[in-house]
Amino acid sequence: MLYSRGCPGTPPTCRSRKHSGSSRKRSLAICHLKGSSSDKIAKRVMSLLSAQQHDDIGNIQDIARIFGQRSWSPVPLFFTSEIPEEAVALLLKGRVLLLLDQLPYALIAPPLISDLWTVYSDKNLPKSLMFSIQWLRILERPAAASRFGELRWTFEFWA
Repeated sequence: MLYSRGCPGTPPTCRSRKHSGSSRKRSLAICHLKGSSSDKIAKRVMSLLSAQQHDDIGNIQDIARIFGQRSWSPVPLFFTSEIPEEAVALLLKGRVLLLLDQLPYALIAPPLISDLWTVYSDKNLPKSLMFSIQWLRILERPAAASRFGELRWTFEFWA
């Protein structure tokens, strides 16, 4: 495990690297705050990846399969983001980041119900516009927001 301190005043992060795949080796980095509640989740991610280290990973669905996510589940086991600012903000809030080489997304675990309609960059907008956009996202995803059985399974998975 690697420990680093990025900028003065930021908490130390813990990074681990795993390799996966038999025909095409891919590197995965697991990042989380050292000494936070995300330690348990990071250990679970590392154990799942170690158990399936010979499986080839080509996309996000392959990672979801390794984690044991149900095929048609409307609630994901992780939240994805292409925006570095958002990934760092969630890391500082105690989440775990999974970074796969040659993939532009950061996979963030565990997902919260608010991740279905809230994006960190929304705070750069005026409040009235921010709430309007979030309300439209809530209306857009009624099936995912109402599937509490699937959501409970997701939270039990990360517990």
